[in-house]
Amino acid sequence: AYDGDSEIDKYTVDYTLPIGKTRCNAKFYYFDYESELSARKYNRTTGKHDRFYYDNDIPKDDYGLMLQATREIKGIVTTIGSDLKWGECESDYDYAEGPRYFEGKQKQYSVFLNAELPLFQDRLILSAGLRYDWWKNYDGEFYDDTTGELIEIDYPSSTEDHWSPRAGLVYKLTENTKLRASFGTGFRAPGLYDLYKSGPHGAHLFEIGNPDLDCEELEYSFDCGFDTELRKNLEWTFTFYHSSYKDFIYSKILEPWEVPPFFTPDPDMDVKQKVNVGKVHIYGIETGLDYTFNAFGGKWHAFANFTWNRSKIKEHDLEPELEGNYLRYVPRRMVNLGISYDHPKWFTISCYMRNVGPVYYDEENTRKMGGYTVGDLKLSLKLPWRPGAEAFLNVDNFTNKQYKEYWYDYAPGCVVYGGMKYTF
Repeated sequence: AYDGDSEIDKYTVDYTLPIGKTRCNAKFYYFDYESELSARKYNRTTGKHDRFYYDNDIPKDDYGLMLQATREIKGIVTTIGSDLKWGECESDYDYAEGPRYFEGKQKQYSVFLNAELPLFQDRLILSAGLRYDWWKNYDGEFYDDTTGELIEIDYPSSTEDHWSPRAGLVYKLTENTKLRASFGTGFRAPGLYDLYKSGPHGAHLFEIGNPDLDCEELEYSFDCGFDTELRKNLEWTFTFYHSSYKDFIYSKILEPWEVPPFFTPDPDMDVKQKVNVGKVHIYGIETGLDYTFNAFGGKWHAFANFTWNRSKIKEHDLEPELEGNYLRYVPRRMVNLGISYDHPKWFTISCYMRNVGPVYYDEENTRKMGGYTVGDLKLSLKLPWRPGAEAFLNVDNFTNKQYKEYWYDYAPGCVVYGGMKYTF
């Protein structure tokens, strides 16, 4: 039996200030994650789940600062900026045999430059950009005293950097139709939990961090498509995309001999660890309809979109026999539907439905998990005595449908949460 409590506090300050002909923007955010869990095993003597297994506490903090300035210089709209991120996490597992503890820190500094050039009376817009990312992982530590032999590991720091160019164009074919295409590269640093977090996750999964993970590189990403207005206020979009990843970060089921001896998962648990595989190709199409209209004193917005996706392992350095297989837990089709009503003075109400197709949940693509359909409701009330203030209420999975996104656990049932938002 598992009794847990999670809390996420998000704080964001976003400020825009024009200085002469330059538009400056600064955004600061702080995310505070807190998760506590008590796990108890079945006790044959009492017939209850009251035999102590472990208690854990997993806090994680992420904060960052984004700065950018935009100005038109000789017809070229130029944006320069920076994206600074810091994060730290730790985890305490208290077993009957003793404690297990980990912690680590991470920072990523990025600078970027983007430029847009309109030509032929804005019928053609060319864009180009360059981004530099520098990443450091440090202060990694692991402590384990669950086996009678104290283990303390101080992981070495690691750094990596990457240059990411991109380019794109938009061509206005007619008054109602635009053609577009873009090409770019990218970079993704491994998350702190992927590097360090080690311990059980529910009754059937044991996760082991991998401090040797390399960054994931997006070798290239290409997309092209069009946007067209079929009739007044009815828009149709279509996009084809193709991406190639190197050192893709992916979960691997470990064999018993691959599990470090100081970890003691239960015999029926799968043991997972994030690793870098060789190459992954992801391609597909996205298409959608978007319709807006006015009625009953407010504005209505309805949409429907469909995604067809193929995500395959092109090269797998650790297990070549998996080459050509689909990625686990990546659906090959998705459908989203939604409708919202916005009253200009009082409230906004929205209803969303999403259908997700079946997925493979094993690396060999021999076991498949069925798809699901769930719905969400959102309501926000404008507070007339405080301009810019809103109270909101969200109901996720309002039918309380039981379904799985991952084989090991059921997704949350109906979740209701509310809050306040103030824009100034």
